[in-house]
Amino acid sequence: LACSEYGEESCMARFLAMEACTFIFSLNSGKPPQEAMNIASDMFVLIMQGNKLKLSDMYNQSGKIKPEIKSEAIKRIGFCRDATKEAMPILYKVRKGKDPSPEMVAGLTATYGQWFLKSIEDVGVGREKK
Repeated sequence: LACSEYGEESCMARFLAMEACTFIFSLNSGKPPQEAMNIASDMFVLIMQGNKLKLSDMYNQSGKIKPEIKSEAIKRIGFCRDATKEAMPILYKVRKGKDPSPEMVAGLTATYGQWFLKSIEDVGVGREKK
């Protein structure tokens, strides 16, 4: 990707969306959640390194993903919405042990981008420890 053309922050947002959607695609292909996350995370780290981008540059001073990166990533995560809707019952059942209602699937699908990025922030992937 031409990060010099799009800007580093836009590239990071695109790569985060690729990670989020790769997780979903992996779930839909039958991978268990941890394996799906490992596949997605490895791809993200490698593509960031290949584009000479630092993970720590995604975060602001408060340790959150920069708002401009987050908003673009959420928008782009929406591009895999159909696959996300398909994956939500799989993920819900693994975590809760039961099938979700259609309303729950709709809610989880609608908020997946925010949830995924929050989980990245909570884990602190690439963030320098204070």
